[in-house]
Amino acid sequence: MTADKKLLILGASGFIGRHMIQRLDSEAVIATHFSASLTGGVRFDAISEDLSAIVRPDDIWHCMILNADSHPDSCARDAERSNSLNVESTKRVISQLSDWDIPFTFASSEMVFDGTLHEATETTQPNPIMLYGRQKLAIEQFLMQDYPDAPWTIMRLGKVFGSAAQNEKLFAGWIDAIERGERIRIAEDQIFSPIYVEDIVSACLTAADVGLRGLYHLCGDTAYSRIDLLYMTIKSIRRYRPVEPVIETCSIDDFNLLEPRPKDVSMRPDKIVKAIGITITPTPQICDMIVDQYYQRRGASETS
Repeated sequence: MTADKKLLILGASGFIGRHMIQRLDSEAVIATHFSASLTGGVRFDAISEDLSAIVRPDDIWHCMILNADSHPDSCARDAERSNSLNVESTKRVISQLSDWDIPFTFASSEMVFDGTLHEATETTQPNPIMLYGRQKLAIEQFLMQDYPDAPWTIMRLGKVFGSAAQNEKLFAGWIDAIERGERIRIAEDQIFSPIYVEDIVSACLTAADVGLRGLYHLCGDTAYSRIDLLYMTIKSIRRYRPVEPVIETCSIDDFNLLEPRPKDVSMRPDKIVKAIGITITPTPQICDMIVDQYYQRRGASETS
């Protein structure tokens, strides 16, 4: 990090971006947004605008490329639009940053894999079966083939989760559903390596600070199925009260999705852990924290 330069975060109004800017002094960041508003942010249309319209190269020490349409069904529903954002505009941003010799981090995805292998490493051959995964892989290949010597880092992210019930289908969302007595329909055949959003932020910032380069898997160190995580949540809730939720198990293929989902996108984070010495918080620990926060807030509201 350079004291007189700033971190450029493209897509700062997204899930990871909002958590990242909360860690940093507002004077140390240029945070962009487009479809979602962001207080203090700079509006940037990656499809139609050039980076030079919002920043000068001398002002930036690193760029986080987080902007994307990361919803697989949205990408498939409008392939032309999502390709313009996720591939073509990202290539232009990368070319501009490389011309400026500014280091950058590109957020890729577990969805570059086809779901047939367990705990993929960085040497596992990608084979995406969804458009979103193919778009992410296209950028990875663009970096490796067209800009092999540029100062880039690719972070393939595992399933990212947070603690806010209003936008979480894991943990916090399940707690609400259990408290409302709702039937929970859940796929038992989809496996991933979930990671808490705060660990994503810590790893990306640390990697940028130390000048890490190359391809890394940034994910939890244990693979879980969705139903594993639901049972983990139920066990944690039972520290507060007895619950017997109604659970309907199914296949991920049973949901009304525009494209088939890969079944097993679990990955190993050993390379990134060794490279920067980070500690990835165990998923059960985060689950207990989320449950604790939920019932502490509930207790406070009931006594106020």
